[in-house]
Amino acid sequence: MLKAALNWLEAHGQEEDWNLYVGFLDPHFPFYVKEENWNHFSELITEVPPALRPPFTSLNEHLNWLRTYFKCESLPEETAVKLLIGYHCAIAELDEHLGILLDKIDELGLKEDTILCYTSDHGDQLGHHGLWWKCTMFEQSSHVPMIVRVPGITPKRISAPVNLTDWFPTVCDYLGLPAPQGLDGQSLRSFIETG
Repeated sequence: MLKAALNWLEAHGQEEDWNLYVGFLDPHFPFYVKEENWNHFSELITEVPPALRPPFTSLNEHLNWLRTYFKCESLPEETAVKLLIGYHCAIAELDEHLGILLDKIDELGLKEDTILCYTSDHGDQLGHHGLWWKCTMFEQSSHVPMIVRVPGITPKRISAPVNLTDWFPTVCDYLGLPAPQGLDGQSLRSFIETG
């Protein structure tokens, strides 16, 4: 995916009003990661943190069933440690890929004319509440990053909650296009520009 994105930028980055979506699979199971990253994180993560150990009193009947369905109850600690290491490795490699993409944007002279948004479709339980993967509305699954870079705007943290549905009307706003009627989201432009 990264190579295709870099090639697309080379071919189309100088066009007016372009839009490029790049979807990375990391951090996603299965974890195919660099040995150097594995070695690094395996030195840092050697045991399951206390927050990921039972009892899991936050679970209702349905979530307990989900633990059973995904066989979380029988997950060996050694496997949990490997999952944590793999996830951190995948995050590191995603960061590397994003850095390469940002470097290409800079190299092509597009930084001052390009709005960037990094976000995700879901988080991961990573053993919190005794659950792995997603499939819940706990903070670990439902809270996702949204980092936006707009040329000329000083970086800031926005404390107001926003939603992924807000990104499409934001793009419309920056392109000077009317957002289609009936959208659930709203433009984030005023938050981005004034905080």
